[in-house]
Amino acid sequence: MNNSLREAWNARFLTLRNQIRIKEAWVLGTGPSLNALNLDAIRGKLVIACNNAWLKVEEIGSVDYIYVVCDKHRLNEALSNPRRPKARAYMIGNHERFIPTVKECDAFGAKSIGLTQRPVRFIARRSWLARPFGRLRPFVARTVDKEWFCHEFSDGFNFGRTVVYTGIQIAHLLGAQVVRLLGVDARASNGAYFSGMPRDLRSDEIWLRNPRITLEPNLALARAHMEAVGKRLIDCSGGAITSLERDAF
Repeated sequence: MNNSLREAWNARFLTLRNQIRIKEAWVLGTGPSLNALNLDAIRGKLVIACNNAWLKVEEIGSVDYIYVVCDKHRLNEALSNPRRPKARAYMIGNHERFIPTVKECDAFGAKSIGLTQRPVRFIARRSWLARPFGRLRPFVARTVDKEWFCHEFSDGFNFGRTVVYTGIQIAHLLGAQVVRLLGVDARASNGAYFSGMPRDLRSDEIWLRNPRITLEPNLALARAHMEAVGKRLIDCSGGAITSLERDAF
């Protein structure tokens, strides 16, 4: 991956940040509470739709939103959908790699912005170790800085165990002072997704046994980082999350 492409992503992100003057953001997951989403709630707000949440956003009306994905399977779902997301910007990462592929980032043309992962300091100081060769993919998940929360786009992200964590970091970087979550229910069973989203869950997925195991550590970390700079992170999903301030939707 050449540096000129990364510089282009940085420039696109800075341009987007300079255009946005909204101080309240909604980060949308794909849990069943997303069924309650309505146009009045998100009108005039910064809307970040994670994975297939864009389906619900476009269903309720004309909304300016940012599409975020860190999983190639979810990206392929969006690309294979005849509708395809019609977002203001497309933030694309790949949790199996430090840097997404050129093909993944070209999927939506000039509106695409690649998201890189930040490796632990030892790897970061030895850039040759971070090259995303296929043989290193199992190595990537163990070498991403797990306590990292992105305060500067060019420093890279920690995708964590949920794409919502990446969405929160993006909302923070775009200047939001208050970030509200919806569709982050931490519920398993057949009601794990909002209506209309394709179901492809496997019974052996750890988050199905206890969704909070994967969600709570990331959300608690995000809250700590945001509160340190005078910002608020609020859960409006009404689910099982206990580490965040709550508000009714």
